[in-house]
Amino acid sequence: VRCSDVSAMLGEELAGSAVHAPALVLVEHPGPWGRDAAAEAGGGVAALAEAAAAAGVRVQLVRRARREDRPAGGDPVVVLAHVTASGGRAVTGRVAEPDLPALPLQDVARGRLPSVGPGGWEPLQRLWAVCTHARRDACCATAGRPVVEALQAQTGPEQVWETTHLGGHRFAGTALVLPEGLVLGRLAAADVPGVVADVDAGRVPTRRLRGRAALSPAQQLAEAVLLRAREHHGASAVVVTGSKPAPYPGARRVTVRADVAGRPWRVVLDARPEATARPVSCGAEPSTPRGFTVVEVSPADAPGRGVEGWERTWAGRDVPGTPSPAVVDAVANLKPGTALDVAAGAGRHSLWLAGRGWDVDAVDFAAPGLDLGRRAEAATPGRPVRWHLGDARAWEPPADRAGGWDLVLLAHVQLPGVLARAASLLSPGGHLVVVGHARGTPGGPTDTRLHHDPDVLVEMATDGGLVVRRCARVPPGGPGAAASADRGPADDVVLVAQRPTSD
Repeated sequence: VRCSDVSAMLGEELAGSAVHAPALVLVEHPGPWGRDAAAEAGGGVAALAEAAAAAGVRVQLVRRARREDRPAGGDPVVVLAHVTASGGRAVTGRVAEPDLPALPLQDVARGRLPSVGPGGWEPLQRLWAVCTHARRDACCATAGRPVVEALQAQTGPEQVWETTHLGGHRFAGTALVLPEGLVLGRLAAADVPGVVADVDAGRVPTRRLRGRAALSPAQQLAEAVLLRAREHHGASAVVVTGSKPAPYPGARRVTVRADVAGRPWRVVLDARPEATARPVSCGAEPSTPRGFTVVEVSPADAPGRGVEGWERTWAGRDVPGTPSPAVVDAVANLKPGTALDVAAGAGRHSLWLAGRGWDVDAVDFAAPGLDLGRRAEAATPGRPVRWHLGDARAWEPPADRAGGWDLVLLAHVQLPGVLARAASLLSPGGHLVVVGHARGTPGGPTDTRLHHDPDVLVEMATDGGLVVRRCARVPPGGPGAAASADRGPADDVVLVAQRPTSD
């Protein structure tokens, strides 16, 4: 079994796996390519590779796919590229092999490419470099060559090159797109028409995106998450503006900042070793590479406490709390099945549902809350709850829930886009239950953006293709109904809506 097959079988996240290489030099070299292709090429190519490493520039060897198209002599084609968070620029020309080490590598690293002019460097319009480096990993050649053939048929052979190792054999077939600096993975020949159409139209092909070479792995994943949340994937729809690492118990936390259509957003990621060992290349011993968990995706000015606020909240408590009477009333007459508790907190409703026979998944971005729920579960009768760390707006359901849940619960959750997301996770005939603080009543959060309006909920549910069964304001139902240590009682709004069954 090849490493790429194992990675695909495990559903390993593509985004965040691209090589970080803001500056690149591509040099035509017909091969053969050894394992360390540039160093083993000798002569000017090897000297270039040594100088480029010192300058922080990545070297890729490239060649035409068909042997008859490879030059028998003459100076090699060279591409100099510098990529950014929103695009890139590249120039191409011919350079004698002995002169390769004298290329202006420091300038390329700083984004200052040579001037374009007659008889010299020319602007690069588009280049697809597909990894076929078999000596490095067999997956690259096996998966890459059909992609090369499909790209040649789609774009013409002049835009398509084979290249050496792009990093991440287990994501083969892999490709680098210049001048944008997009790195793609798990490409198959059948993907090529759609991917080419996206790139030519100025869109980012999110389904096959490993990341922009200009960005760090955390920034790559953050951009992909924000693009997936958007209907339009324009090349500059999301622009990463920076990131900040911070220590976090058991993980490495990174907060990424981005501009999304002129509005600042943040994405909080935790890097932890993957739970399942896998070979990172063919023949390698299985290991557990670090993978990122998306714990928060929100506008910088979003209402609420954010992940860090909720982590502090749950860290100071010792019990999950009792279920809201409004939730109990809304769910009481539903037949137990599968349930998803969105933004579950410490799982007070998850545990109650499990005690009534529901098969529950609970997702929340605050690890201390989930830990509190797990501890309480040991003393609570009922079916086991599956606890998931992640932001409900970006979290991907497990494979065994690809068909959705019979119940999706949003209890006192008011986040941008979360209701539409929740509705999309319902199975045919499944029910969405939303309970939240009512707008215009005393008590509850002081930020009115965290309040619910019945008319707005009905409109959003209907727009999501749901049939509204009930939507009404209800008074506080007793202790815990809509009160906590820092909130007074407030009326709730309760929505019960159903996805129609398929024909």
